Amino acid sequence: MSPVVPELRTPVMTLVEASWKDPNGISQTVTARMEDKSAGGACIRLKAPVRVGSKLNIQWRFDRFSGDCSIPKGTLS
Repeated sequence: MSPVVPELRTPVMTLVEASWKDPNGISQTVTARMEDKSAGGACIRLKAPVRVGSKLNIQWRFDRFSGDCSIPKGTLS
């Protein structure tokens, strides 16, 4: 078994625009906070609930990307 190498994450702490479709298929867009990013993902904090597995679209002044919503390990009790 090969060792797990942690991903290098770059702190950014900036406001972004997050958009997704809710369970009813209605598009939602809110301002969110991006805390850090890496080649494999980003930490985005939203006040609005987003269903795990939803496709999030993130836009900010330097970049635009999308990905699937997930819950980081260790954040649920």
